[in-house]
Amino acid sequence: MAVAWSVLTCGASVADDRPQKSWRVIPLPIQRAAILTPDGWVGGRFWDAVGPLQDGVAVVRETVHEKAGATRRGGLIDASGKSLTASASKFEDILPFTEGLALVKVAGKYGFIDGKARMVILAQWDNALGFQAGLCPVESDEKWGYIDRTGKVVIQPSWDEARAFPDSDSLARVRNRDKWGYINRQGEMIVPMQYGVAWPFEGPVAFVQKDSTSNSWMLLGKNGTVILREQWKLVRGFSVPENLAGVQTPSGLWGYIRPDGTYALSPQWENTWNFNNGFAIINKNGKLGVIDTEGHETVPPIWDHLREMAEGYAIAVRSEKEGYVEMATGRTIEPQWDHAYPVQDGFGLVSHEGRIAFVDLKSGQAIRWFEIPSPLDEAPPQTDRATP
Repeated sequence: MAVAWSVLTCGASVADDRPQKSWRVIPLPIQRAAILTPDGWVGGRFWDAVGPLQDGVAVVRETVHEKAGATRRGGLIDASGKSLTASASKFEDILPFTEGLALVKVAGKYGFIDGKARMVILAQWDNALGFQAGLCPVESDEKWGYIDRTGKVVIQPSWDEARAFPDSDSLARVRNRDKWGYINRQGEMIVPMQYGVAWPFEGPVAFVQKDSTSNSWMLLGKNGTVILREQWKLVRGFSVPENLAGVQTPSGLWGYIRPDGTYALSPQWENTWNFNNGFAIINKNGKLGVIDTEGHETVPPIWDHLREMAEGYAIAVRSEKEGYVEMATGRTIEPQWDHAYPVQDGFGLVSHEGRIAFVDLKSGQAIRWFEIPSPLDEAPPQTDRATP
């Protein structure tokens, strides 16, 4: 399957001052996962992997022991952990929902199910990616094309590789042999196959290279026109809606450019990361901080590591302990735990010395601690084993 699986945290909206509806997937060693809410562990069991909860349904992978041996299978569960599929061996594989449909493997072929596990696009494809902007790349007889949400082939399989349309107005990347080009939603070749490296269109432009060994990057417009050719060493994609992209100059310093190739923020940092809701992590003198779109430091570069920005907070690391920093103000929830998870539903989540707890971001205090289950246990601990 072409789309990589990952264990994701997930949740729903918060109705009051406690994370009543938060629903978190906790990855554990030896490819195990469990689900935690503020009321305790969900479902009384482990899975191999769990996807995001979407409209009350999540995909799961689990190992099924059959006469022929152990086999990994896929299915659906609801928010309580109850299985929504008649048999754990219903699907040979499954991936999280994209645009309301989940990719499944049946008898060696790929199709799509809805949230009630109904097969809405028959399993007939050799490979497939998820839906994006209403279309999905599919493979048949070693060629890739596109289907719509009804399963109708809208662009015939014609390419050695095809990627998703980023949005309804953008072009999609396709490859034959070692060259990439771009097509529109009617399957018409808009940018001929001539690039060894081609990034997706993010807004009005895309980064391309003639070949992977070239030091010259180009900014390409949607009509195929080269807007700018520059000797950048490395580039990062454009963030939306900021329309800024990090680029590394031959001097080794990073700055941010606009879609026309001009600098919005001049090269001055040792490293930069993409903007997220108006803020970006930067590396200055070996320490990490946060800037806004004007280049102002909202979080001074004093941190050993910053990662996973979400809901206005980044995970902050100092002396191998983790906490949170508010990106707009620099307000810190002091690193004091072994591990911090991304903020979600307005609450943090941390683990420390074999326990795990939700964190109130206003007070910086852990709300309630639960024991972290051992993946060798038969099931997670019951909720009455929570500690103050």
